[in-house]
Amino acid sequence: MPITNQDHITAAFVRQYADSYELAAQQTESKLMGTVESEGEIVGSSFTINDLGSIDFSAAGARFSDTTLAIPTAGTRVVTMSDHQLFVPIEPRDLVKLKADPTDSYMKSIVAGRNRLIDSIIYNGLVGPVLRKQSESDSTLATVNVPAGQNIVSGGTGFTKAKLIAARAKFAENNVDEELYILYNHKMLADILADTTLTSSDFIAVQMLQAGDVSGKWMGFNWVHYQGLADGADSTEFKTVAYAKSAARFGSATVVPLQINTRYDMNHISQVGAIESYGCGRANELKCVVINFKKV
Repeated sequence: MPITNQDHITAAFVRQYADSYELAAQQTESKLMGTVESEGEIVGSSFTINDLGSIDFSAAGARFSDTTLAIPTAGTRVVTMSDHQLFVPIEPRDLVKLKADPTDSYMKSIVAGRNRLIDSIIYNGLVGPVLRKQSESDSTLATVNVPAGQNIVSGGTGFTKAKLIAARAKFAENNVDEELYILYNHKMLADILADTTLTSSDFIAVQMLQAGDVSGKWMGFNWVHYQGLADGADSTEFKTVAYAKSAARFGSATVVPLQINTRYDMNHISQVGAIESYGCGRANELKCVVINFKKV
């Protein structure tokens, strides 16, 4: 006898619905916060960084002669805090109809977004302008950029060994004897792995070749992966930066902590989010080297 209902039972098959959410591929941790000096929690709309120039001894001169005074250059840099917010609504009527509660994933996504924002603030603080004054009046604030001598131009090439050596030499020239960091993105990684003079055993451990990763410390720098590098002189270039930890200072303030609130004015929806205030400013131009390189 033929089987007549062999396809009918499939109408009763069930589907296992996911009970969690997979977050999109993204940077979730701050890569740069630990690479610069922290000013901690800031009270106010801005904070200051005091800089002091170097002074050297000179010959004492004749007996009973006038004292020669050495007056170092001094200035105060002003870093303005900027406020940022992120809020995500949750409709309570949706939650009872979902197997997966999105609330936890929203919280994780907001934290990840905050960490990416922190890195952007720090990166721009390292490569961007900073306001500085040398007198009591704020009206004398001048814009200070990374000087030309601390910039390595692209020269129409990608990231090369010559640029890396030039950056390391600038730190030696400036007597910067501190822990050094350098940021790299996917293009720098490709350029480095394709340069046999950089990936030979004379320059880097064989493990880097096997893993295809340049993170860690080599060539005198701690390499930090950061995909947020801005354009260089134009849209055909990237701009990375090598720096000492004391090259910049980062400050933060929590305006509204990360929390879940009920919005009674919006039909009792839940609102997940926070308001944060951040600022970062360069403390010393000689402790920072900007490196430009071609994107293609």
